[in-house]
Amino acid sequence: MGIASTLVGCLPTYASIGIWAPALVTRLRVLQGFAIGGEQSAAIVLGVESAAAHRREMYGSSSSGS
Repeated sequence: MGIASTLVGCLPTYASIGIWAPALVTRLRVLQGFAIGGEQSAAIVLGVESAAAHRREMYGSSSSGS
């Protein structure tokens, strides 16, 4: 996610590269979406694994919705 975010900040403007600017922004935003999905699932797994044994189901169920 950090690489895609950095590249969005480094993109030239529409005046510089024309139609490629919005096309590249769109592709980088899609990459950011995939990255955040991976980060969210990893965070849920970490939370469930570090919860007490009798609380794991509650932590897993409360962390999965948005």
